Amino acid sequence: MTDLERDHLFRVVGAAVPPAGMVPRQVTPSAQRMVDRFRNAPVAVAVHTAIGELVLWNPLWAALFGDPSSQTRLERNVT
Repeated sequence: MTDLERDHLFRVVGAAVPPAGMVPRQVTPSAQRMVDRFRNAPVAVAVHTAIGELVLWNPLWAALFGDPSSQTRLERNVT
């Protein structure tokens, strides 16, 4: 896809357009707090990058879907 198509796709889904050639992997403090709050709750929570790479999860998510800490970054990609 072209850069214009890529940018359009991000805008259509309401996501911030990352700089060309880079997708941020940083977890924002608010996303970290959300996952922390659900640490012991019966809710499976995961945070993915704009390209579908899993970067943060709570224990229940790992119990349901398998522990991603033993997977490579490529294996964590759900797209």
